Amino acid sequence: MLSSLGTRRARLLASALVVATLTAGCFGGGTTKSAAREIPLPASGVTREVYDLVNADRAANGLPALSWHPQLGGLAQGWAEHMGSTGKLKHSDLNATLRSPEFDAFHRLGENILVGNCNMTAVEIEQAWMNSPGHRANILGDFNTIGVGVVCAGGRLWATQSFGTV
Repeated sequence: MLSSLGTRRARLLASALVVATLTAGCFGGGTTKSAAREIPLPASGVTREVYDLVNADRAANGLPALSWHPQLGGLAQGWAEHMGSTGKLKHSDLNATLRSPEFDAFHRLGENILVGNCNMTAVEIEQAWMNSPGHRANILGDFNTIGVGVVCAGGRLWATQSFGTV
């Protein structure tokens, strides 16, 4: 059961969260030069916890786990860093990413983005996405790989989930 403060906080998170679900073919924002870098799955920390929570949510809904993809980890981290440096919550251009030779193994991409307080926990980040129908659809969708990026910049937390189908 949530306390009154917890309920208020959840409402604030939900209202502050822009429904930011994007699959290739929808609308786009900018791109980032760090899209092709690879980041392995961290052994611990918020990024690892968000990854584990995504797969726990999928398991709770009878779905297979998403595999970590280092290239999507780099894409997600690069985009979180880009949003943090610009101070703007907007989607990357997944159409351009899909057209780039570095991502030719992917048939489809999707993205969830979030901005919040730097003290947000992985549980709060994942709950905010799961409480949003569009974000939830990506988490529980038919993707088979994921990368997660989280950064605190300018006093705010910026997070990205990059989903892929290979």
